[in-house]
Amino acid sequence: MVEVCCVTTITYFFIEHRPKKSLFINRRTTMKFQELMEKDVFVEGGMKIGKIKDVLIDVEEWKVTHLEIELTKWAVENILGAKPSLTGAVRNTLAISALEKGAACCTSSGVDIKVSKAQLHIYLRPAQ
Repeated sequence: MVEVCCVTTITYFFIEHRPKKSLFINRRTTMKFQELMEKDVFVEGGMKIGKIKDVLIDVEEWKVTHLEIELTKWAVENILGAKPSLTGAVRNTLAISALEKGAACCTSSGVDIKVSKAQLHIYLRPAQ
């Protein structure tokens, strides 16, 4: 479950992590928006598919719904089946449901997606 809370002008993510067998009932980890920006994004197997450029929030529910990803040339060709644009980078939005729940998705090297590259097209949509 991802919740967004605004405190003055800084926006924080609260990622709730509940281990299956633990004596701790509710352990939380916080992350700032800025910590996600420019993080590399990897699919299962460690293949880099892009960088996080923005976060999309459903303002009715105040929930993060998608991450805007600037895709690598490899991802554009092999996952989307398109030719990379000569004029600029290709951005797509990635559904949050593609991420592991809790802090497991965010590592020092970047953000790990729990789906394979073969299934990734299901979670990607063109950025608007």
